Amino acid sequence: MIPEFILSCIVVAFVLYLPGFFILKATRLSQWEAFAFAPFVSIPAYCILGIIYEKAGLTASALSIGLPVLIVSLVVLGVSAGRKRKQRQNTGGAQKSEPSSLGLYPLLYIGVGLAVYSFFYLSAMPTLGHVAETYDNVFHYNLIRSFVESGAWSSLDGSVYLDEGANYPYAILSHEFYPAAWHTISSFAVSLFNVPVGVAANATNCVFITCVFSLSSCLFLNRLFKENRLALLIGAFITFAFGAYPWVILAHWPLYPNLVSTAFVPLLCFAFMQAVGVSTPKKQRAVYVVLFVLGVMAIAFCQPNAVFVVMVILAPYVVYEGSKAIAQYFARKNATANKQKRPRRARVISGIILALLIIAFWFVLFKLPFLQSTVNYYWPPLMNITQAIASSISLSLALPLAQYVLGIMVLLGILYIVVKKRRLTWIVVSYALAVCIFIAAASLGNCWLKHFLAGFWYTDPYRAAALVGVAGIPLAVAGLYALVRIVQKILATLRPAHAEGKQNKIAAGIVIALVCIAIYSPVAPGNLPFFKHVQNITATHAGREIDVPYTDTEKKFVDRVNELIDEDDVVLNLPYDGSMMAYGLSDLPVYYRSIAGYGRTNESEQGALMREQLSSLTTNEQVQEAVRETSADYVLIMANGEDQLNFTSAYDPELWRGIESINENTPGFELVLSEGDKKLYRIVSS
Repeated sequence: MIPEFILSCIVVAFVLYLPGFFILKATRLSQWEAFAFAPFVSIPAYCILGIIYEKAGLTASALSIGLPVLIVSLVVLGVSAGRKRKQRQNTGGAQKSEPSSLGLYPLLYIGVGLAVYSFFYLSAMPTLGHVAETYDNVFHYNLIRSFVESGAWSSLDGSVYLDEGANYPYAILSHEFYPAAWHTISSFAVSLFNVPVGVAANATNCVFITCVFSLSSCLFLNRLFKENRLALLIGAFITFAFGAYPWVILAHWPLYPNLVSTAFVPLLCFAFMQAVGVSTPKKQRAVYVVLFVLGVMAIAFCQPNAVFVVMVILAPYVVYEGSKAIAQYFARKNATANKQKRPRRARVISGIILALLIIAFWFVLFKLPFLQSTVNYYWPPLMNITQAIASSISLSLALPLAQYVLGIMVLLGILYIVVKKRRLTWIVVSYALAVCIFIAAASLGNCWLKHFLAGFWYTDPYRAAALVGVAGIPLAVAGLYALVRIVQKILATLRPAHAEGKQNKIAAGIVIALVCIAIYSPVAPGNLPFFKHVQNITATHAGREIDVPYTDTEKKFVDRVNELIDEDDVVLNLPYDGSMMAYGLSDLPVYYRSIAGYGRTNESEQGALMREQLSSLTTNEQVQEAVRETSADYVLIMANGEDQLNFTSAYDPELWRGIESINENTPGFELVLSEGDKKLYRIVSS
């Protein structure tokens, strides 16, 4: 699996970065900015092209989607190079890219990310193709397979039945928008090299965490700390320190679309700050405005709720900078009047007005009809309010795994900013808002306030905790920076001759190293360290040490089934015996592919009839007609009764009596493969 995983990572990185980088090189962005922003161009391009292809009846594949985008990017790069060459010939000079102040720091961020990701996550897997078989992933893996098999890569049609949708009435009648950028990017490696879906999914997550999130955080922190080299260095080690993001929604509570969309949050914040910042050259502001819009589109195609994460982080910035600009305007207008009170009063009033406008905008979004199913979703509380506050301070958040050292860094960072760096006070407010949202999600009952604050994240404490993790990175960086400076000043007092120079750098390195060891160490006295938990839960998922729907023995049996059936056969199945994942992970054309939705209004008549009455095939004409209409050829049963209750409470035996009651003696069915309680029957009468 290692060669396939490396190949898939290369494909994902190529797809995400190369076309966008070529296009953005035509602007005056620095090399690193053009590279970091490249996915903002590439992802909307692929997703929009997928929609166009589906509407036009064209087949989508890695080549048919990827090549046009790459060709256009090369044309843009060539035209830009030609214009620059012409400028040099005519004027003796050419438009140059902005010099980068980042140096090799982005490589450090990527290197640290890759090291942490590999040591705590990848190394815990027995193979790089193992997957977390959790609730949402049933749909995610099946959708990747559906994209590849059907040649329809449209986010407007997020169905796991795209492969045979035109040929038979499928079980769940659902065609609606679904943010499928993660699935689209994962589909490239499967489409190009036929790698297992699990390998492609793991590679996509790896690139997004180690590259996208690394560069996103690097640019944002560089902007916040005004190119402070020490703070930027510290940021490389703090970016991956928060358990809530990315580790909880990667390993403990896998939410892959949320994982990749949240990786863009710091970068989108950076684009906004550059677009409105007074220090940004006017010609460049338009570029950042376009990048911000493209970034919103990219996030919308990944998982839209990350846009609300950006809103939470940037709202205090808008109030702070907006009120400051308004106050300066009034100061200029009233230069001869009271120079102290009027600007101050104008700033307070304008700040209040801006805050109220943001709250009003949030309320309007909260009331939008198409968001009602999201904001009204209720997640029961995990703890009481006191516990939620305590977990926010210890940074255990949604899990009983405290990160005390990191929590101390955050508190120290808050103190440092309030005392020394008041221009960054807004980020403290952003963090406070994030904590309030988490507390509401984790501790409140089914009340209006919970939905108003946390509804955009399904009132899910794990998603809300990820917001705290992202917002806390700058504060932890500031805290560790302050600690380093305190130690350096103490040493300077004790040994004035060594106040500057090599000893100062050594002291900084020792402090950073000790804090990082305390944060990341998988071995510590007392409670289980968080990063040891990451290793444990990853190994537990991958090692099949918990109840999983689709066991290794079932996968081997399905491999034998695939050898017996034809490519266009349809296999009726009991989804809760694990076969709901057989389509995505083993390419078996099962009929029932969803984890839920059975017995509801969006289920097809044929699907409902067969699961309830299939065993009466030879005597029931309606069942016979349903079998003919769905082109069903086989019935797969891999478990019965209580064995299907391990994974989800959605299983109701009454809904599946028509399939579960089939055995070797049932008329109309011929047993063709058997292994223990796993059976494959051929339908011989319809």
